[in-house]
Amino acid sequence: MQALKALIAKFSALPLWQQRSQSERRTLQLAALLLAAMGIYQFVILPARASMRALESRTAEQGERIATLQSQLSQQQAPSVPLPSMTSALSLPAQVETALVEAGFKGALKKIEPISEREIRVELSGINFDRLISTIELLANMHQISVSELSIDAIAPSTVNARIRFAK
Repeated sequence: MQALKALIAKFSALPLWQQRSQSERRTLQLAALLLAAMGIYQFVILPARASMRALESRTAEQGERIATLQSQLSQQQAPSVPLPSMTSALSLPAQVETALVEAGFKGALKKIEPISEREIRVELSGINFDRLISTIELLANMHQISVSELSIDAIAPSTVNARIRFAK
């Protein structure tokens, strides 16, 4: 504000300014104010608005990207449970064997031995422990087949031999 007052005082002291009539001075002052306002609008307000629009656009794009990444992440983290097959009409040994084969244990399946109509014993060798547990959970959830006995021998990290007694 002090600088503006000093500038006005300098211009007021100029002989060219002194020669002007009062109405010309007011007209020149109004023109100067109008030019200052137009300059502020052109060089401050318009660039700020453009920056705000660009920022809003980038923010919206980033929000869409985040939503896409979150949906992809949730799909990747969703447990991959095989779809139920038509095994509910099958016998207990057939249901267990089908589930084990679908889980990828066909080569590891050493023995399926019926104990009774409602119980069987299964021997598997060289299988992934985590996949075995998820297969057991699948049998329990989809076919109401439970484990009555479980014996596991670790042969390598995450690899086991298993003897399981299933009951329905």
